[in-house]
Amino acid sequence: MRITLLPLFSRQNPDSQHCPLGCQGQCKIKQISQLGQDSPAPCPLSLHQVETYRKVSDSTLEAKVIFNTAFTNDGKSLGAYLPAFLHKKYRILGLYPTIELVRDQKYQLENYHQLVKLNPHKRVDSLYGAELGRRVEQNKATGRRGSRFSELRKAIGNRRIILTNPDIFHLITHLSYPNLTYSPDYLLYTLTQTPDLYFADEFHIFGEHQETALINSMLLLRHSREQSRPLRFLFTSATANANFVEQLKKSGFTVETVQGEYLSKDREDAPLGYRQISERIELHFEEVEQDSNSLDWLNLNLEKIAQILKDEKPRKGRGLVILNSMARVHRVVSQLKQKLEPEILVREVSGIVGDQERSKTREELENTPKPILIVGTSAVDVGVDFEVHLLIFETTDLSTFLQRLGRLGRRSGFSQYQAFVLIPSWMKWIWQKIQAELQENNLVDRHQFNTEIAANVFNSPPTFEQYRYYWGGLQAQGMLNALKGETVKGKTRGKERKELKARTQKLRESVTNDLCHIYGERFQNKERQWFAIFQSVRDELLHFRGSSTLQAAVWDENQSRFYTYDLLRLLPHTEVEVISKKDFFTALETANRSTFEFNERYLKIYLRLTRWLEIGEPFSLKLETDCLTRELEICTLTELEGLFLSGHPQQTALNQALEDLEFLSFLVPVAKDPRSHWKIRNTLFLPPTFGVHRLIDSQDKAYACAFNQDALLLESLKWKIDRCTHSDPYIF
Repeated sequence: MRITLLPLFSRQNPDSQHCPLGCQGQCKIKQISQLGQDSPAPCPLSLHQVETYRKVSDSTLEAKVIFNTAFTNDGKSLGAYLPAFLHKKYRILGLYPTIELVRDQKYQLENYHQLVKLNPHKRVDSLYGAELGRRVEQNKATGRRGSRFSELRKAIGNRRIILTNPDIFHLITHLSYPNLTYSPDYLLYTLTQTPDLYFADEFHIFGEHQETALINSMLLLRHSREQSRPLRFLFTSATANANFVEQLKKSGFTVETVQGEYLSKDREDAPLGYRQISERIELHFEEVEQDSNSLDWLNLNLEKIAQILKDEKPRKGRGLVILNSMARVHRVVSQLKQKLEPEILVREVSGIVGDQERSKTREELENTPKPILIVGTSAVDVGVDFEVHLLIFETTDLSTFLQRLGRLGRRSGFSQYQAFVLIPSWMKWIWQKIQAELQENNLVDRHQFNTEIAANVFNSPPTFEQYRYYWGGLQAQGMLNALKGETVKGKTRGKERKELKARTQKLRESVTNDLCHIYGERFQNKERQWFAIFQSVRDELLHFRGSSTLQAAVWDENQSRFYTYDLLRLLPHTEVEVISKKDFFTALETANRSTFEFNERYLKIYLRLTRWLEIGEPFSLKLETDCLTRELEICTLTELEGLFLSGHPQQTALNQALEDLEFLSFLVPVAKDPRSHWKIRNTLFLPPTFGVHRLIDSQDKAYACAFNQDALLLESLKWKIDRCTHSDPYIF
């Protein structure tokens, strides 16, 4: 199926006389910056940008949540930071889902500051786990005392704009950065009183677990702030989860939406007062067969891909491939290098690629006369802005589709823009909708395509809508227990715990009242349940992103890379050596990498990666347990032990490292057919990234198995699974 998407234009603010920025006939943005100096338009800003400014600057005394759902590449971030450019004392805390996006936004903010003649180095700071660790270690190396607490306290207290991630925000609201010199809630107080605006970008990439945790934390913020400074929280994303919005309204927030105003026409037909944000795109929907994958499709179409890159004139060919799996990315890069280089350069950009490699790739994209094909993961579609004319990507849901398609056509200068969307054949509901909504070679309005057609095609049935009702109340109880002083450890700190409990009593009562609107009047009963559930369940609920199945710390010696990765996703594609924790951290320090990047609490095993399987079939990895059938609990959360692997050359050493570990699990009996566990995925419309594994017990019985956060998600959905319909809930 092939269609053509018309270019897209965003309407600019037509009125500088009654502008929300207070311009009164003279555009303030043109006065303080170089933006729009060459444009005849009265204002260089889009309508949604000035409307965002109006809503976040509103002086009403009610807590507001604003969603800016303008299109990708229409300057949502600039709209968010406008108050800080116009009012030098204004403070913003920006939350970004990836380190790549934090870095990219810091670079963009530095450029904006230069345009408005402000010093970004005194105003902007970026903080994430590895950067916090680097600063702490730097302080220790120079003989100064330092901690993550002190670095966060200084940054939030002194800088006007903080770029960080929701994980750190979540940890602060759960009092997870203790410091004996200060009260346990000191950092929380700093977080709640200092920023004027909290801003979450691209939050659509998170699921119900993260949305639930954020709502709980937002309620804490709302009731902690002074009444004269009501909460303002801004979300920017091309798609907003309707259920998330509904939960915010239930919890008492005033929710408002900002949208752009668009025209989809060819350039010569666009009226004055509109700014082009997307070029004309030829869009192909490609079916990936059941027994093949994206690598097979790329190999079958390699000649066409190479020709598109070579034929691009006058600019040199630039292409981008976005895949869901880092392991598959590495395999694709290895094979395409052999087949395309030296005529076409092939480069990798993923979460495991370091800053130096990324910088080199950016430089090559700008200066190399040869065509270049970039292959990457979500690190590319959330956080990296490459100028390309060819885009190939995997997708299964609306937000990912729009985000990835938005990488293409952002800049003019190429002769043609082409996108190929790779969709598995087993996702029949998507293919049925494509056939119903589209006709071959149609010319399609881009605005209508995004808001109506794509929304219908890729908006699969809601998957985890029950999660927040099942687990959200317990997660909130964990937060409230931290405010009671339950996490303040030590025999000598009893007085401190009592003072914290007394000081936060009114706050906890106010938050609890709002939580009852979401989770029902029996919410307060969940405090007893909090202490009755497994410790592993409590840990998982309080971990913002949730932990992987078997989180491995990986030292890729051949490429000088260090990262964490899901063991069961890594092993089919690699040969490894099990090493000690000490050896891993020694190698890390030798490479001048911060040990703070690797949280030992979530690491199950340490590996030295010796070889990627770049050709041939992946290892047929099997997950097994030495438990008897009658010993296994099904259709409920259980702590599973006795796991071992087979089908891998290093299985003996791997199993020795795993033999004494327990794993929070959810098991569903399935048939002997090797693919029977996939039926669970299809029944529940689970995304490809969801970890459903096949487990075999000692009596050769098979199970669909999920671990950790995925296990919690399945527990909340089990009434939809035939084998689990009549099973008792884990919590009542």
